[in-house]
Amino acid sequence: MKKWVRDIGIMLMIVLCTGCNGNSAQQADLSKQSNKKAEVQTDGEKTAEDKQSNKETENQSEGEKTKMTAQQEEVFRSYGLSNEEIEKMKKEGLDYKEQSFADTAIMMLNYLEHKYSEKFTVVGGDIPGIFSHEYWITAEALDGEHAGEKFDVYYLGERGYKDGYITLLKQEEACEALKKLIQSKFRDVLIFPSLSGEYGDEIALADTGEEMLKKVEFGYNIIITSSVTSEEKFHEIADSIAKLLEDNGVSSSGGVRYLKGTIDPDLSVEDFNLLLENDSFQWNDYISTVR
Repeated sequence: MKKWVRDIGIMLMIVLCTGCNGNSAQQADLSKQSNKKAEVQTDGEKTAEDKQSNKETENQSEGEKTKMTAQQEEVFRSYGLSNEEIEKMKKEGLDYKEQSFADTAIMMLNYLEHKYSEKFTVVGGDIPGIFSHEYWITAEALDGEHAGEKFDVYYLGERGYKDGYITLLKQEEACEALKKLIQSKFRDVLIFPSLSGEYGDEIALADTGEEMLKKVEFGYNIIITSSVTSEEKFHEIADSIAKLLEDNGVSSSGGVRYLKGTIDPDLSVEDFNLLLENDSFQWNDYISTVR
């Protein structure tokens, strides 16, 4: 009888000790995980202030109203709301959607100013609909060489931001690289390229035009005149240009046109677009798209 009791006691001690060791190991693992999480840096474009703003908006129920802040008021004024509309919002408070738009717009303005060291304002945009998870605004540059120009900015949550201002800054450099590539093989064709789209960290301000060729989306119009080739053969050159772009990893879409006559090789893209609407020119359109 005593031996049986002693054996049970020994077994209990073993179980209890094992449990203690398991808890210790579990606590150690949890401690390591906690330390590991603490060591992980947040997204470079998503500051602690951004996260706090998101948290406050997420915690607000859809039926709850909040008081408008000075920064939010500035956003709504630059967006174009009237004094009457803003005073009403001040009096009644902001609903979930209004606060969400204003707070995210402020985050995007902070992102732009940090990235480009310039000032911007909100002139348009919307919050996500039922099927969209992207916040976006239309921003306007207030200073710098592109003051007054507008572009779109997107907030993609944990994926960061994308903006179209980079295409304004790098337009000339990237387009010149595209012209150089095409004219290295087809010297006498005329190219009127354009750069568009929104980009994040994949494009850096320090990128050269050549480095950007595989990173951006180009639009282009290419003119082949009667002094270069015959109307019957210009399709062959058009196909070769499309193949050249594809082989060099250039993502682009545009039109190749044959012109019976001549055209100023130094014509600007803007003036060329006006020519496209001129009925006096005899165009033979040949659309070639590369993706």
